[in-house]
Amino acid sequence: MREKWNSRYLAKGDRRRKVPGYIKEQSDQWGAGKALDLGAGDGAASLFLAANGWAVTAVDIADQGLKRLSLFAAEDGLEISTYCFDLDAKEWPDLGSFDLIVISHFKPEHSLWHRLPALLNKEGRLVLTSFNLEHHRNKGFSERFCLAPEEFAQCDGLQLVEYKSIIRDGDFMDDYCFQKL
Repeated sequence: MREKWNSRYLAKGDRRRKVPGYIKEQSDQWGAGKALDLGAGDGAASLFLAANGWAVTAVDIADQGLKRLSLFAAEDGLEISTYCFDLDAKEWPDLGSFDLIVISHFKPEHSLWHRLPALLNKEGRLVLTSFNLEHHRNKGFSERFCLAPEEFAQCDGLQLVEYKSIIRDGDFMDDYCFQKL
């Protein structure tokens, strides 16, 4: 898996990804604090959050993605901590606790999903925005990586604040926002 993603990032050149729409839309409601970007890749969400006052930790399986993120952060005068490891691993480094966890364009395994509340501070937010099954039906994107309707609507210790299926910039997305109880 790591090799596949590394080769994709190596082929991208200096082109940056767009900030995930839901994160951009909701960010003014979150204030600032410590944020964790899971499956960060080359850091569109991380860079946006750091530029808006967040202390960001980015995690991804692809070291080439994280190298690109670090390069972009340096160009923008931002500091972002990065960790390269598989999110499905049983053991994780001690990342601390966070006021916000974001997952964008990545479908977490359910075992990962249920680990996340323990990483949130009291009243912290967990945001998931990713492609849904309509994206598969309309664009041919792999069904395996698409969210089923309300697939992640339940998570122990978290209250669902918002869930919506939406077409954004031609992509079929599911957006979730939770708050820790």
